[in-house]
Amino acid sequence: MSEMNPSRLHFKNTFLTGLLTVVPLALTLIVSVWLFNQLTDLIPLLLRQIPSDAVEGLLENPAFVFAVRVIGLGLIVLGIYFVGLITKGVVVRELLAALERLVERVPMVGTLYSTIKQMGYAIFRGGGTGVFQEVVLIEYPRTGCYVIGFLTADAAGELNARTGLDLVSVFVPTTPNPTSGFLLMLPRADVTVLDMTVVDGMRLVISGGAVRPPAWKGAPKPTA
Repeated sequence: MSEMNPSRLHFKNTFLTGLLTVVPLALTLIVSVWLFNQLTDLIPLLLRQIPSDAVEGLLENPAFVFAVRVIGLGLIVLGIYFVGLITKGVVVRELLAALERLVERVPMVGTLYSTIKQMGYAIFRGGGTGVFQEVVLIEYPRTGCYVIGFLTADAAGELNARTGLDLVSVFVPTTPNPTSGFLLMLPRADVTVLDMTVVDGMRLVISGGAVRPPAWKGAPKPTA
């Protein structure tokens, strides 16, 4: 098989380097613009409800509409910040806790709310603060095949009693959508706890293995 011409090889490598630089930036820009539009679309619509020819004329100016959207987005961010600030108060926190308990009692809605909340805590706050406690490595679905999972809890007492084993609950998410997956009950001895954080583990799963966490300096070298 003949070697590729040096000029063609240089062009190919340089093009791929440019592609790997441009595509992530372009996708990030597209997603950011989409989110910006979704969050601020309502603002011009609300302004159009004001019975004023002056306001109607201003809304015909794209620069004015864009400025209003940016200001609106800033107000949304500040509003969310102040909600978080107020929520830290004891009285408000107790009221919100009571509201959450009420929502969680609603069939289906409560399950959906709890799942989304716990997933958010697991992703944005890391291990130990949400339903995902630690990142683990297990052999699944067969011996010699390894997958990333998340330790959620010790298995229920009845399961341990029935099997005579010390079982733990491990959630194995699917890629790239980590909100679905498999719940496995495994012997604790078959679960290897990793040093990476829950956030790093989630990034690894969502990216299909492309975004890898920082290497563990003390990790042993793989044997041949």
